[in-house]
Amino acid sequence: MLLSTVSLLSMASAGDTDGDGIDDAVDDCPLAAGNSTVDRDGCPDRDGDGTSDKNDPWTIQAGGFLKDAEQLTNNNDYYAVFFNHDGSKYLTSDEDGWTRVWETATKTNLKSVQGSGIRDVGWSPDGVFVAVTTSSDQLHAFYSSNVTPLFSVSTAGEETYELEYSPDGTMIAVVGARDGGSGNGQVEIFNAMNGSLTHSFEPAGEDQFYSVDWSPDGSRILIGGDEDVWIYNTGDWSVNRSINTNRGTNNGVAWSPDGNSFATCEAWAGSGARVRLYDVANGQQSWSYSTSTSCNTVTFSPDSTQVAASMTYYQSDGASVLVFDADTGNTVDQMSGPRPGGCSSSGGGNNCGSVYGVDWHPNGVYIISAHGRDDEGIYHWIVDPDIDGDGVLNEDDAFPEDGTQWDDTDNDGYGDNPAPANEPDECPNVWGNSTEDRFGCPDSDGDGWSDLNDDYPDDGLQWSDSDGDGYPDNTDDSRDPNPHGGVDRLPNNPTQWDDTDGDGYGDNFANASWVGIRPTDWPGVLITMNAIELSDIDVFPINPDQWNDTDGDWVGDEPFTTRSDGCVNRWGNSVWDRLGCPDQDQDGWSDPDAGWAACLGGNGEGDWKPLDPTQWCDSDGDGYGDNSSGTDGDACPGAAGNSTVDRAGCKDSDGDGWSDASDMFRNDPTQWSDRDGDRIDVFELVSSCGDNPNGNNPDLFPEDPTQCTDRDGDGYGDHASGPNGDWFPDDPTQWYDTDRDGYGDNPAGNDADLCPEVYGTMDDDDNRGCPDSDLDGVADNLDAFPDDPFKTVDRDGDGFADDPLAPERDDCPDEWGNSTQGSWYGCPDSDGDGWADSMDDFRTDATQWKDSDEDGWGDNWGNTSWNGTRNSEWPGIFREDALMPDAFPLDDSQWNDTDGDGFGDNANGSNPDAFPLVPSQWKDSDGDGYGDNTTRDAFEPDDCRAKFGTSWRDRHGCEDSDGDGTSDLGDICMWDPDVWEAPGKCAITEAPSGVDGEEEGMSGMEMAKTAGFVVIVFLLLAILVAMVSRQAAKRSGQLMRQNVELHEKLFDEEERRRDQWIEHYVASGDLEKARELGWEEKAEWQIHEEEKIAAEVEKIDSLPEALDIDDLLDD
Repeated sequence: MLLSTVSLLSMASAGDTDGDGIDDAVDDCPLAAGNSTVDRDGCPDRDGDGTSDKNDPWTIQAGGFLKDAEQLTNNNDYYAVFFNHDGSKYLTSDEDGWTRVWETATKTNLKSVQGSGIRDVGWSPDGVFVAVTTSSDQLHAFYSSNVTPLFSVSTAGEETYELEYSPDGTMIAVVGARDGGSGNGQVEIFNAMNGSLTHSFEPAGEDQFYSVDWSPDGSRILIGGDEDVWIYNTGDWSVNRSINTNRGTNNGVAWSPDGNSFATCEAWAGSGARVRLYDVANGQQSWSYSTSTSCNTVTFSPDSTQVAASMTYYQSDGASVLVFDADTGNTVDQMSGPRPGGCSSSGGGNNCGSVYGVDWHPNGVYIISAHGRDDEGIYHWIVDPDIDGDGVLNEDDAFPEDGTQWDDTDNDGYGDNPAPANEPDECPNVWGNSTEDRFGCPDSDGDGWSDLNDDYPDDGLQWSDSDGDGYPDNTDDSRDPNPHGGVDRLPNNPTQWDDTDGDGYGDNFANASWVGIRPTDWPGVLITMNAIELSDIDVFPINPDQWNDTDGDWVGDEPFTTRSDGCVNRWGNSVWDRLGCPDQDQDGWSDPDAGWAACLGGNGEGDWKPLDPTQWCDSDGDGYGDNSSGTDGDACPGAAGNSTVDRAGCKDSDGDGWSDASDMFRNDPTQWSDRDGDRIDVFELVSSCGDNPNGNNPDLFPEDPTQCTDRDGDGYGDHASGPNGDWFPDDPTQWYDTDRDGYGDNPAGNDADLCPEVYGTMDDDDNRGCPDSDLDGVADNLDAFPDDPFKTVDRDGDGFADDPLAPERDDCPDEWGNSTQGSWYGCPDSDGDGWADSMDDFRTDATQWKDSDEDGWGDNWGNTSWNGTRNSEWPGIFREDALMPDAFPLDDSQWNDTDGDGFGDNANGSNPDAFPLVPSQWKDSDGDGYGDNTTRDAFEPDDCRAKFGTSWRDRHGCEDSDGDGTSDLGDICMWDPDVWEAPGKCAITEAPSGVDGEEEGMSGMEMAKTAGFVVIVFLLLAILVAMVSRQAAKRSGQLMRQNVELHEKLFDEEERRRDQWIEHYVASGDLEKARELGWEEKAEWQIHEEEKIAAEVEKIDSLPEALDIDDLLDD
């Protein structure tokens, strides 16, 4: 059944929690299904009249409960009592463990069942079942008709307190405390038909939970704990809200029938106990009542209008049931058991009983309570049957709480008795709802006025037009636009209806002359009025503070406002000191009169100059008006003064006509201004540096704040600072020293500075005032290298010093140059490659500079494929843009190697490449066009390298007698050019006529001789070439050494000194100084060059000396 309930809840609209068809957004009771429509939407409405139960109550609002009966027992405490759904039965539990079902009408016991330690009992919503919790951790359910058991289950060791059936009867909620002092308290949900546990939870992990109730629609559950209450959503059992009540145990909780409120009932805790009511929607407390004793349980009246709470035994609230107004918290009634001694005694001396349980009958006029401790039993309380004492019983009285009325023939809520009875029905036989002019008569528009007296019977916002001007009297009608054109703010004056400023005077007027004066945007119309009606005219319809104007100057008569007329009976147009008074000069300031003094010397406010529109006040009484722009305007209106030049009427201490505020020399009448602000002795009678050239100690430089006097008369002030400052105040030929070195800038003056822009201490005639930055003894103005102590002279201006000790000294001091390579600096370098033209084999090619083998091709290369194959000892460097690179830089007979196989393309050079375009072939010993290289992947290798041959089919380069491409060795018909392979038939089987290998060929001896001769010749030629090459290399090496020796001799001393300085700087760690002298860590190419030269020298030295080619040549 629980699953089906959840399923049904999920079927309801997500916006209609209680499933009454009204969306929660507009449902005034979203947790209680209802059909009210008049006062509230979707709230419970028992009688279906459209008005919700709370606003159409059947509970007597004045209380009036009387004890109807007592069911006393023999010292057995009663703990709980509950009416069933229709009030026909009630259920009780007592301390002996009896659960009893009683008939309400006769108060007789119908059925009983006994258990042990009963904690709580409860009815199912339909009254078919009752449930019981016990102190032995059990939940029992019985059929109420015969107390036959339905089920009995354990609460899993939890100590139980209250139980409550869900509104649909499918679930039973049981709350309790942790068992045996361990673990957390539990809220357990059981299946109401079989007792199975369907859900359990532990709000906030608390130890104990004492009370529980469901919302009317079952979508929420309310749990009371120790100082806290929780609301859970029953759809997913999640927390909806928690509230800290901050005092004591919540013994009881109850949800109002309309679902909008819940009440709590607290046990006494230290400082007191309370009955409290909360708003469900926001969780805020609505009211609180502090009790004199513990509160045991709480319940709502069936119409949600009242709350009943049962109390224990102490003080004023002891042994009582208190009834509260649910809206205000005011006490409506108090029903008490016996209260000996007013329940004021403490401890065992207090013989008052405790009320443990209370419940409200569905009829709203019957309360039942369970008592214990003393005066034990069940008490029945019923409202006084004739509570208003009019002799008509409540059930027969249409107005049970009104003693002046009891009948209501037309059932409209108004009694038939005439006045002076309360609210007598003027139309007792016709239903009506009028309330204003008469009670209970028809009121079609529902405005409270009966149709008979309603001037606007179809307009619910209007009912009267007292003055008959067509504008209704109800000013609370805020409709815009108003269907009647407006409302009547002066309902007793037919010529007035609007009162825009709300001051009680109408906007309309009767004086036709006002038409051309009143602003066109002011409200009101011109209308004819009688004398009485004229009194309601508002001269100022948009000013709520003014309405009359006696003198007609359009300034109101009412005093003490921001627009009050200062001269009520005299026309005037003054506006500044007072309004509406005469103002002859029309400056806005009123003319002074006997009661209004002129503004002079700090007194009065009237016009000081009533005939001068530019002046009206002289506050300081010095004869100058406060208006500085007017006639004789006072620049200092707050203080009397006699200044006349810069400003009028201000203080002038020295009488020079200049006010002290502007006078730079207040006590010196000969001076007053100081434009540049360099004044001296400003408070003395004789000052200095004033602008007046005829005054005391005038300023000769009135626009220069840094200068005043000029001792030497050169036109420059005596102070060194400033644009006109004289650095030489006693020398008329000098005045400025830009570089602050003590020598003047004027070239025609004494000791003129030859370097006026740079500080310097040199004092010779050719370098006076110049610096020597590098401290080499040569002034910067004469030093070509002012920051280098080793450099001073550069005759050709190429940036390379001529000094003998200068690093990178100019090797061509009288010829501009930019060479930097080969330790040759400052010489012409036409192609800009860094090599001097005198050392550059390619003066116009910046990519080449050396031709080691003098074959016209440079040592540098740009082909990246050479990088991996080029001999690392060969000269030259890789350069991408290198032109005319020499593939063989040490062989003057070779320079190109097109196929990159290491053999030169020049057929007449050494080791020529027989196949310059084939990288896999280079030699052809037999000259037949097929290379000698027979390695794998070699191009057309010669299979007969020692013998000329033309074969190409089966072999390359072998004899092919018949020229058919197949070698004689593989040709089946060596003399037949048309047949060379089987199964062909040889047409020619012998050599052609005249061809005989034996006769034409050489003998073996002849061939050996010939070969030997060739070898000898080749060896002699090789030796000759080697000797010539050695001698040429030797002579080249000697020439190189001679040049180097000559260079070393010329610069040996200079280099020695330079090297000493370099060694000194390197040893001391000053590498920057060492680099300035030319020291550098050698780059790889430099090391390569040195190694190359050393290797060449070594090769030359290693050649044999047996044969001197020079001697041969000489011979």
